[in-house]
Amino acid sequence: VCLDVPETLTVWASENEVEQVLVNLALNAVQLMPEGGRLTLRAGAESESRVFIEVEDTGPGIPEEIRGPLGEFLKKEQAHRRDWKIKRLLASSGIRPSQIRTFDQFDWSFNPKLPKEDILSFKNSPWIEEGANLLLIGDAGLGKSHIARALCYEAILKGHSALFTTAFDLISR
Repeated sequence: VCLDVPETLTVWASENEVEQVLVNLALNAVQLMPEGGRLTLRAGAESESRVFIEVEDTGPGIPEEIRGPLGEFLKKEQAHRRDWKIKRLLASSGIRPSQIRTFDQFDWSFNPKLPKEDILSFKNSPWIEEGANLLLIGDAGLGKSHIARALCYEAILKGHSALFTTAFDLISR
């Protein structure tokens, strides 16, 4: 077994789940190499917020006739898990499905005084990673709730939990 993992690599994940995945992969590889072989586990950072884990062995690999169906199954499973996570995060966000808003739906011409560039700059910034806050203040009907819901929805699509609430709801709790 060969490990190629930087000592400085930090991963925020369930230690037990990551360990279970790696143990399963290693056991499968070892079982398919009864005569011995080489198993390499590699990990590293793709970016500040993404890491990769590679498992390589000298075993026979997945038979060609299984690769296509297995790949399709895994893609469907991944999509199902992503959809389920989005539904779960949306259910706990305070936004009902009929209240989902996006920036594409927003009518920027409705209120030309609205600082569109500032809002879009905030939307495209690493505000979630930095724990930044945005306070939207103004008269009723100017689009504050739409903007806040759109920000929450985008955060949810990225896999983050979010909570939409109005000042009234916050104070009345």
